[in-house]
Amino acid sequence: MSYNDNKSSPADVAATIAILLLAAAITVLLCIYILKLGGAFDKKPEPVEIPHVISEITITETTTEEIIITTTSAVSEEETTPAVTIPLGEYDEAFFESTLIIGDSLSTGFVNYEFLPAEKVFAQAGLTPSSIMFTEVGGTLVYDKASALNPEYICIMLGTNGIAYLEADFMSEKMSLFIDELRTNCPESEIVLVSIPPVTAEHEIDVPETNIERIELYNSCIEKLAEEKDVIWVETYSILCDGTGYLADEYAETDGLHLKIHAYPVILSRIQETIMNAELAEEAETESSAETEVPSETTAGETTETTTTPETAESTEETTPNY
Repeated sequence: MSYNDNKSSPADVAATIAILLLAAAITVLLCIYILKLGGAFDKKPEPVEIPHVISEITITETTTEEIIITTTSAVSEEETTPAVTIPLGEYDEAFFESTLIIGDSLSTGFVNYEFLPAEKVFAQAGLTPSSIMFTEVGGTLVYDKASALNPEYICIMLGTNGIAYLEADFMSEKMSLFIDELRTNCPESEIVLVSIPPVTAEHEIDVPETNIERIELYNSCIEKLAEEKDVIWVETYSILCDGTGYLADEYAETDGLHLKIHAYPVILSRIQETIMNAELAEEAETESSAETEVPSETTAGETTETTTTPETAESTEETTPNY
C-alpha cells in the first residue's frame, strides 16, 4: 500500500470537523437545558397577595398569666334611608295634637283650611324672624302662647315676607335669637325649622325682589342654622316645586306666593315623616352608644384583697350575736 492510499481526503476531514461541531453544539444545548431545569427548582415562589382583612385581632400581653384580646371590625358606611315613609298628603292628626306652628300668612292656611285648630297656630301676615319676637297675635306674644301650650314640637316656617328686603344672613341671625328664647321658655319642646316654599315664575317676574335665588339662599342659611342649633330641619321646598324649580300650579294661589289648600297636607306629611325619622335616628344612636360602653369587670387572674382594720374587726365582733 502506498503513502497516498493512507492519506485522508479533504472531504473526509470536512466531514469529521462537521461531526465534531455538531456534537459540541448538542453538548452546549444539553448543558443549557440542564441549567434551566435546575433553576426551576431553585426559583422562589412569587408573593401571594393577601386579601383585605375586615377583622383585626390585637393581642396584648399584660401579665404572664393573662392575655386580653381586642377585636375591631371595619364597618362599611352605607347610605341611610328613612325608617318611616309617609305618602305626601297623608298625615296623622293625633301626631300634631301637641304641636305649635309658628309662621306668617302662609301658616294661617293651617287654620283657615281647618287642618289645625287655632290654638295650635301662632301666625299672622307680615311676620318675619325679627318681628315675631315682639308682635302680639290675638293679644298674646309668641313666648306666652308657647309657654302656656308647652308643646312637644314647635315648628317654625318664617322668612317669606323678609325675602324681598332683608338679607338672608340677617334673618338667620334673628332666627337664632328666636330659637334661644323659645328654648328658655319651653325647654322640653323639640324645635323644628321648616324651609319656606318657592314662588311661581309669574310671581318672580311681577315681584323680582322675591325670587327663587334669594329663597334658596335663605333656606340654605337656616338649614345650616338648624345643624348649629341642633334642631330638626324639614325640607319642604322640593316637594312643592314643579319640574322647573318654581312653585307648582297645583299648590299656588293666583298671586304665585300663597298656597292652595292642597299644599298644607303635603307639608304636614313631610313634617311628621322628618320628625319621626329624626327621633328614630336619635334612639338608634343612643342604643349604639350604650352598647359600646363596656362595664368595668375584674379580669381573669386578678384578685381583690380586703384589708380589715382592727377597729373594723372589733366592731364586727361586737355586733355579731352569740348563739
